[in-house]
Amino acid sequence: MNKETYEEGSWFGVPLKDSGYAIGMIARMKKGRGTKSVFGYFFGPRFSELPTLEDLIDLNPKDALLICRFGDLGLHNGSWPIIGRHSEWNREEWPMTKFVRIQLISGIGYKVTYDESNPGKMLAEEKCDASEAARYPKDGLLGAGAVETVLASKMDDQ
Repeated sequence: MNKETYEEGSWFGVPLKDSGYAIGMIARMKKGRGTKSVFGYFFGPRFSELPTLEDLIDLNPKDALLICRFGDLGLHNGSWPIIGRHSEWNREEWPMTKFVRIQLISGIGYKVTYDESNPGKMLAEEKCDASEAARYPKDGLLGAGAVETVLASKMDDQ
């Protein structure tokens, strides 16, 4: 288990399968013990070594390569090293977005809202058209391995 604690505002490294690290920021998580779904932002460029907090000072939500809900296994088991807490953490500057889910057969889009204090708890969903759906990240919960794979792919695309 990871001896360092993590909380909203924590920066962490995500090891990429080929080499280096992407960076993650915990923006929302349920307080308390146990496995959690977390909401966060992930950033490039690929760092060859784990960066310091000073290296991350200018990152902000609009620069994220990936915005998603994800499981905390990588944080919990220590494979995603904690870098430290954002020095001026402000929850309002790192908003929890809505997500979109598209039904495969009907093509109908749904905008999904999750609980700010528990990203694993869906509060509401409402139909939306394709143009509105395009403005939001896809709904789903990514495991640690999936986050690593998606980020490695996005790094390769840059």
